[in-house]
Parts: sequence; structure tokens; C-alpha cells
Amino acid sequence: MKIKSKDFLQEFKMPRLYREDLETIENIINELKPKEYKLEIGDYKSDKYKYNNVKSIPKELGFTYSLEITTHDPTIHISFSKNDASISTPNDNLTARGAVSKIIEIVHKCESGVLFFIMKKLVVVPIILLISPIIISFFDFKLSAGFKWLIMSAIILSLIWWVPIFYYNSKFSKVNFIYFKESDSFIKRNQDNIILGILGIVLTTILTVLFS
Repeated sequence: MKIKSKDFLQEFKMPRLYREDLETIENIINELKPKEYKLEIGDYKSDKYKYNNVKSIPKELGFTYSLEITTHDPTIHISFSKNDASISTPNDNLTARGAVSKIIEIVHKCESGVLFFIMKKLVVVPIILLISPIIISFFDFKLSAGFKWLIMSAIILSLIWWVPIFYYNSKFSKVNFIYFKESDSFIKRNQDNIILGILGIVLTTILTVLFS
């Protein structure tokens, strides 16, 4: 669905949804009694990945990084894609605006704020860490062994930082077709945030020491 300038648009921050979230969204949509409602998974090129309700989506699919939910009359478009996530509806569609507000509240609870912040807001950190040692060494040739080690650590970590950035570059959204209670342990569910959080702390600490 092409977003028009007059459409209401709300973007999300790397949502991670489960089956119960999809069911709640579907219940809200059903209250509107739309003439058409469909869910499309993946590249949308095969009817095999098109569904009329959440119940018909097999749990065996596991998860997807690309799900489109579309309704017509009233028109609502929800996109959970590999590169972004959003919900939109025509501004003059007063019938749908209340439902859209409820859906936004649900998805907000599923957002991965830490992951989004690290991936989108701290992307400049590894660049600074890579360049700063060069600048520092240019003005100060007499560096202690400890400081040289710190510079090398900054360079190595700045290169490592790009690994998760590239890894998650096409995994902005994740929709699980199982229930939350059926998922792995807390650590496995949040290992992305934990690893990136630790890496972010280490990188910013080194950056602070380099410029202190």
C-alpha cells in the first residue's frame, strides 16, 4: 500500500510481536467489520503465505521479519517489514482512527526501545571510535603502553560493532507465530538487547576515556 501525504502515519521502533498480540490486533479490527481483511507474510508472491485470520497461520512457520496487515472499508495498513514498521490510515477515515489508536498502544508495548536506540541512535559511535585514535595519535606521538592498548581496543570494538548493525539491518521487525508463554527463556528472548547493551556500554566507556 502506497502511503499518501494526507494519510495518518505512525512509525514503530523495532517491534517484537507474538501470536497473542496479533490476535488482539485482529479483535480490534473485527470490531470495525471491514469488507476485506488479510495478512500477508514474506514476499507476498504466493497464496500460500496469505491468510484471512491469525488462527489460520500455522505455528510451525515460527516467525517472520515481514508481515503486512491490510483492511479495506475502512482502510488500515499495518506493516512489519525488514527495514521499518508502521501503521497508516487516511486522515478522513474517522471510523478507523479509534481502532488505530488502540493498535498503536499494543505495538508500543512490543517495541524494543534499547535495540532501536543502539541500532539507530548510536550508529555514529563506532565511526567516532575508529577515527578518534588516529586523530589522537596524530597530535600526541608519545603514548603510554596502556593508552596504545586502549586505542587498539577502540579500533577492534568499533569494527565488531558493525557486525550486529549489518545483522539487524534487515531484521527491524519480528513477528512470532507462537504465544509468548511458548517462547524461550528470558535470556534467550532478550539476548539481542543484552549483547548489544553490553557492547554499547563498553564502546561508550572507551570513547569517554579517550576524550577525557
